[in-house]
Amino acid sequence: MGRYQTEVGVFDVANLRQAFYHANLIADFNAPTRQEKDSILRRYVMEQLLYMPGGTTSFDRHLVHANNALQSLLIDGELQFFATPLILRNELAREAVEALNRRKLNTRKNFADALHYLSDPINGLPSVDELIHATMQDPLAWVPDLQRGDTQSIESLQEQQNALQMGIRAIDEFRSGQFAFVRAPILLGPPGSGKSFITAHWGAYALAKGLNTIVTSVASERAAALGGEHIHLVFSIPVSTDLAPRSLAERALTRLARDPVKMEWLRSIQVFIHEEIGTEGAETLDVQNKILQFLHKSPLPFGGVLVMGSGDPNQLPPIKETLLWTSPSVITTMRLAMLHKFVRSSTDRDLQEVLTLFQKLQPTDADIQRIQDLIDHRCRFIDNWDHVPAEALQIFGRHKAEQSAIQRQLDRIMADSTINKVIVESTDQYTLDGGHVWSSVGHTWVVKKMNRKLQTPQKITLYVGA
Repeated sequence: MGRYQTEVGVFDVANLRQAFYHANLIADFNAPTRQEKDSILRRYVMEQLLYMPGGTTSFDRHLVHANNALQSLLIDGELQFFATPLILRNELAREAVEALNRRKLNTRKNFADALHYLSDPINGLPSVDELIHATMQDPLAWVPDLQRGDTQSIESLQEQQNALQMGIRAIDEFRSGQFAFVRAPILLGPPGSGKSFITAHWGAYALAKGLNTIVTSVASERAAALGGEHIHLVFSIPVSTDLAPRSLAERALTRLARDPVKMEWLRSIQVFIHEEIGTEGAETLDVQNKILQFLHKSPLPFGGVLVMGSGDPNQLPPIKETLLWTSPSVITTMRLAMLHKFVRSSTDRDLQEVLTLFQKLQPTDADIQRIQDLIDHRCRFIDNWDHVPAEALQIFGRHKAEQSAIQRQLDRIMADSTINKVIVESTDQYTLDGGHVWSSVGHTWVVKKMNRKLQTPQKITLYVGA
């Protein structure tokens, strides 16, 4: 670009403006015009940029950079370098490290807190502070020891102890560094056999030995009960049923790349405990495998991290994905153990029989009739929702049914003048600076969009006994 005898003559000058002048690109190096700047930019686009490889994103990026460089040199008088100053980069890196450490600490604290609030307490569990600050270099000496429940059978205690030792051995093998990959211990069993109780002990032992551990599940309530998070939230997996696992993993990694702190936090997790792993589906587990392999730059299954979990093969399978238990990876990457004895219903023979019949993959007509007879004998049926006691626990299969029940309860409360109640209405606000300054939402269409995005109600009714 430009006209000159040799390149030496162009650059044998005091500054770049004079080089542009000697190349006959500008008429006066002391006062270049905006038209000259635009002319140079146009020639750059037509003669060079159009023929450079890349898509529209790289084209736009090169064009913006060229315009900024010409503007700063020719019009503003001094060539500027458009990059983050080193002092700011160092400050950003320091803040990112602090944010990462806070997130890692919060993850350990949430899990430790949840372990201390279990309905069935863990015997001799170290304090929350001890679990939080345990490290691989300075682990706690604590080892879980199961105590027999009041109504628990000897056989049930023995099989739970065997399952506990399977998890402890896997954790010890993993932290010893002697094995490139440790097969995932997965605990199977019917409802009420103590699966979650044992996996909680596994997680507590992993924390005590200084391993960064998190509980996750496709059922957010199950994960939250142990201070964990939903699988899609942990791995930033987009919700889609049409994409292959590879595409989902690529999109998840793209999301993680936009949040470096979360990416480093995910890379720091050493033990993943999956509650109800059978509800995930083979494709979802494959997506996690690909993400972890990329993060840890390792071809090992799950990037070499330790995966643990529990599940019931006879529960409802994933709606659209492949049943995990039919995947060949179960044979090569998992170590399965089965709990057969009931603990929660150890004194209720009828409930045990119902649960056992439910476990059958192909129940006979006699099995179905027996289940109906037991439920009819042990359960109370009513004709109207108004007759349901207010303190009764209600379980719903759909969100719409849940909302209807909530509305019935609110109508009953509002109609009863003897109940003291307060209605609190939300104030719709938004923030653009991370929560420092909040502004009220003034447009109805914005409120409607927020309502579609957020699950929290606009009004909350508070009353005694709620």
